[in-house]
Amino acid sequence: MRLGVAALGIACVLLAAPAFAAQSACGEIVHLSIQPVEKSPEVAAALRRRLDDADVKSPVEAEGAGLRILLPTGIEDALLTRPAKIEFRLVAQKPDDAGALVRTRWQGEGSESVEPQIILDERHLREFVAKADPRIADEARNGAVSFRLDPTAMKNLMAASVEAIGRNLAILVDDRIVVDPVIRAPIASATGEISGGFSAASAAQLVTLMHSGRLPAQVAIVGREAAPCPTH
Repeated sequence: MRLGVAALGIACVLLAAPAFAAQSACGEIVHLSIQPVEKSPEVAAALRRRLDDADVKSPVEAEGAGLRILLPTGIEDALLTRPAKIEFRLVAQKPDDAGALVRTRWQGEGSESVEPQIILDERHLREFVAKADPRIADEARNGAVSFRLDPTAMKNLMAASVEAIGRNLAILVDDRIVVDPVIRAPIASATGEISGGFSAASAAQLVTLMHSGRLPAQVAIVGREAAPCPTH
């Protein structure tokens, strides 16, 4: 299975978020809101893993109903706020099917109803590798991320595809539908690749976030301020 090229013809467009504006030579204090707020401790743990993976030594502190982080300048918003999750779901046979979830498309071109059952997600993907595809000259579109499915993912995808020949399989990145190709044959491959539409730098960012894990709640930046420099 080569997602984006072979079995399903899947192409994922993953765009990096804009970087922080450099406000102070001593960094920034960033204030985060968490929804639902009871997930704040889990979010704090996930953000610590992300910062460690990015070699950023910044404490994540509780602040009221949210979190507070002192960061060096140049850190991308996506490191703090991007959910970093991939889900495979069948498109609902009817928009009003019981439990169907409405999800927008990645490019904002309408929406689609998908089944509530998740066939597999990024937590069953292994051996992430980010690379530049030498066959694509455009550096803005030559990124790729390859991976291996674990036995659970292989079993679930095979079983779902056998039962759903002729139906559409929606591939969602951060709760938005990237593509929803028709399943034309059972899917039995142990490997896949997400490619097309994003740069090698964006691919590397995605791999970093996948290694450290998805955010368990919605995170938003609600304030930022220049960090005061220490006086001597």
